[in-house]
Amino acid sequence: MHVRKVAGSSMKVAIAPHLVGDDIVIGSLDEILAAGGSLTPGMKKMLSRPASIAFAVGARMFGKTWPEAQNIAFKRNISRALGPDPPHPTAEDAAKFVGDAWSEYTKFCFVRNPWTRVVSDYNWHKRSSGREFEFEAYLETLGSSRRRSPFVHAGNTSSWDMMAVGGKLAMDRVGRFENITEDFRNITEKIGLPPLTLTAAEKVAKITPDYEALFTKKCRSLVTELFAQEFEIFDYRWPF
Repeated sequence: MHVRKVAGSSMKVAIAPHLVGDDIVIGSLDEILAAGGSLTPGMKKMLSRPASIAFAVGARMFGKTWPEAQNIAFKRNISRALGPDPPHPTAEDAAKFVGDAWSEYTKFCFVRNPWTRVVSDYNWHKRSSGREFEFEAYLETLGSSRRRSPFVHAGNTSSWDMMAVGGKLAMDRVGRFENITEDFRNITEKIGLPPLTLTAAEKVAKITPDYEALFTKKCRSLVTELFAQEFEIFDYRWPF
């Protein structure tokens, strides 16, 4: 399960060469192709559907590269089953999507200290939207029921909901972003993959003084409330 801002795209790029048959990757297809990867027969089949072709052509008309257009089309095609942000679905939606195989799969995710993850996500949204907005406004939107906003991803799925079903952790293995190189190697070895190189490992957990400055009293209160389950279960603390 791809929790946001834990180098999930880099993990997909690393794992992609080992996928076969009907295996699929949801999101990051453009990055996989840019790294020299290829699409599985299952992904090619989904992209050959008329709706996928229409989505891809539309994306190309708006200036996207063909790999970017394919990535958009694949996500749009699968959004009915996995919600408006398919790379980051709830664990419940993912379980329904794969059916009985859910209990057979080894399910894993990575977690990250919410204090640094929200800053990383906030900065990402500012860059991708080309807009300036206050950190407090971003946090308030995370806690709202709005399904679309320039401040958050479509669907506004919480990180906890991406890894829990019925309020209980549904992952077989949980790695930590703060220990990404070792944890990723251990998890992928457990599922039978050879040693993999993770391109984002050198970017891990670079905390700057600017991070701490964002957290007003209200912002600290919002983060504490929003990520209460993660603080309790994974024992994350104030890092500054």
